[in-house]
Amino acid sequence: IRADLSIILLLANSARQQEDASLNDNLPKVIQEAIYYINANFSNDISIQSIAEHLNISRSRLCHVFKDHIGISLWNYVIARRIQQAQLLLKQGSSITTACFESGFQNYAHFIKLFGKFTGTTPGKYVKFQEDLENTNPRVKSS
Repeated sequence: IRADLSIILLLANSARQQEDASLNDNLPKVIQEAIYYINANFSNDISIQSIAEHLNISRSRLCHVFKDHIGISLWNYVIARRIQQAQLLLKQGSSITTACFESGFQNYAHFIKLFGKFTGTTPGKYVKFQEDLENTNPRVKSS
């Protein structure tokens, strides 16, 4: 399961790094627009319904097309994107609480649970690991 979750995080990372104009031309326009919208709004209180309404498509059709072309559910993509942002904030020295809410999570306990599910560790252990990594190798800097 963790290997699948790592793939989700990698997909989220690659999508985040792509500019709007450079999204894969092989993807349907609705998927490109969904990824762009999620990347621009994941820290807000968004839902599958709000994404579908923004794109003027039914919720079920959007979920179906997204999973067919991306290989993961739309909601797992949103969560992975939020976890990725939380990791970045934690690397930059934000508190766990700040990382939770600035990444778009509305519930701290839910964030802790999902962070563990997606990364295999707790946010506190993740921060400690990053600190140990920087102390062991001063050339490694948080990005």
